[in-house]
Amino acid sequence: MDKQQTLYKLWHEASGLPCYAEGSIPDDATLPYLTYETAIDSLDGMLSVTATPWMRTASWAPLDAILNGIEEYISRGLTIPFDDGVMLVNKSTPFAQRRVDEDTSVKGYLIQIQIEFLSK
Repeated sequence: MDKQQTLYKLWHEASGLPCYAEGSIPDDATLPYLTYETAIDSLDGMLSVTATPWMRTASWAPLDAILNGIEEYISRGLTIPFDDGVMLVNKSTPFAQRRVDEDTSVKGYLIQIQIEFLSK
């Protein structure tokens, strides 16, 4: 599994939602889903990455549940192996900020994490 596939695995397993790299959401995609940055770095490099779970909802409660699940998934310093090493994932500060789309019934959380690609 390469670094891009590892990022997809992280977000999909953490959220349980369909996940799309920013700028590659299919025309037929339906909410809820999560979008994520596809930033990568060299081995032994650290970077900040963001993702946003989106949902059409009148209440923040369903998104709060998704956010809490993602936070629990990565809260203790998650490691995910990939071809050349392991990806270490930790929460950034701030971890999450509310977002509202132009269509105010579409809400999301901008989630920020730190990723470090460690060599084997």
